[in-house]
Amino acid sequence: MTYADIERVNSEINMIDMKGKDYAMVPERVTAFRKLFPEGFIQTKILFNDGVTVMMQAKAGYYREDGTEIVLATGTAQEVKGKGLVNTTSHIENCVPLDTEILTADGWKYYYQVKPGDKVYSLNMETGNVELCDLVRINIYNDKPIVELKTSRFKARCTTQHKWVVRGQNGKPHKEETLNLHSYQKIVQNVEQSYKASKSGRMLGWLMCDCDIKRTKNGMPTNAYISQAKHIEDIEELFGKGTTVKMPNDEWKQCYSWCVPSSIVRAILGTYGISTYADLKTAMLKADINDVAGCYQSMMLADGESRGFSSTYYDLVEAVQIMCVRLGIATGHIKSRMAKNATKPIYTLSIKKTDGACVSELSVKNLPPQDVWCPTTENGTWFMRQEDFVTLTSNCETSAVGRALGMIGLGLNGGGICSAEELANAVTAQKQMKEEEKLLVNPDYPPDSPVQKSKKLPPEANLWG
Repeated sequence: MTYADIERVNSEINMIDMKGKDYAMVPERVTAFRKLFPEGFIQTKILFNDGVTVMMQAKAGYYREDGTEIVLATGTAQEVKGKGLVNTTSHIENCVPLDTEILTADGWKYYYQVKPGDKVYSLNMETGNVELCDLVRINIYNDKPIVELKTSRFKARCTTQHKWVVRGQNGKPHKEETLNLHSYQKIVQNVEQSYKASKSGRMLGWLMCDCDIKRTKNGMPTNAYISQAKHIEDIEELFGKGTTVKMPNDEWKQCYSWCVPSSIVRAILGTYGISTYADLKTAMLKADINDVAGCYQSMMLADGESRGFSSTYYDLVEAVQIMCVRLGIATGHIKSRMAKNATKPIYTLSIKKTDGACVSELSVKNLPPQDVWCPTTENGTWFMRQEDFVTLTSNCETSAVGRALGMIGLGLNGGGICSAEELANAVTAQKQMKEEEKLLVNPDYPPDSPVQKSKKLPPEANLWG
């Protein structure tokens, strides 16, 4: 690495204006670092934490060919909870129980299955895009108090310091600690994405639903047969004219059948690397967003309904759940039921008409202390799954990382070595405090509202006080 290399990546950093000065946010500095050292490392360590004061250390460096660790810079940050506007929002976040999964480019994984540098799905809050970004670090904390937040279609377990992406009255997403959630806010589960359903994706969706794919003795797919009494025009656009079939069931009245040639079946399945239904989950993680949209569109036409998507194959339901993450669609739980005379259950993924959960509808419950973990991503957000429930959430932050990268020389073009994230959080907190002062006297949110009534925690951990 030369000084010219540092100048080059610094010129590509997007700066933000903070009180008349340019500052580089931590994600921008991390991106610049990855350009210089694709195989480099950023290591964080808690040097001290008594629940009020925390001292974090971050090291940034790379490995030589012989495996020797070269540390380029070390940054240290100490924060005291609640002292000043910065530490009201950026002290430390303990996060979620260890049984919480994170959505990566290779599927859902637990904390022990991921490592820094892995690609994970997140929301870029600047662009509004659901995208892959780097997992920067993993933090684990022992024996932390847990609360459960729950509505009829939302459920999550976390610490009171855990941050969520929320939307207030101004409609702009920002981060908020669980402890500081307000009744006029909504926890954002996902953000609607832009896409155009592709033809190949739509064809794949029909092959996955309402379709019988024949196979040779050794398992190779041959012709596929689609039978459908609805959405005739949609299927004809993809596969040509169908054949009319007389049905004894009056509900179907007139049914059509299509025979999809083996050459087309193999081409489509081969394009997405699908042999069984289980492969569809991986395919939807790797595919272009327009292909995902096409597959989702056809599968919803085939087996979707007003309340969500249903199938006797759990793998298909999980695949639709992943599609919803990528398409920016908020979902609820996966429920199962046994139909009359059925031999296996029907699984239904509920799909929400809104983008999240209203804080005013949340109930709060104390849970026993648990070990927790918090992944930190470049975008500052990630998608988590607890049991069968998926939602967007935020991650742990420390200014030590920004300082370490600043010591290398990243993000100093016109700015300072201190993390811009601290300043951004301080300014945001100041604005929010002024807005909240006005809202506190709003008669629409009286003291006996559902949120105010949910004060069941001890005074030192009281939610939405």
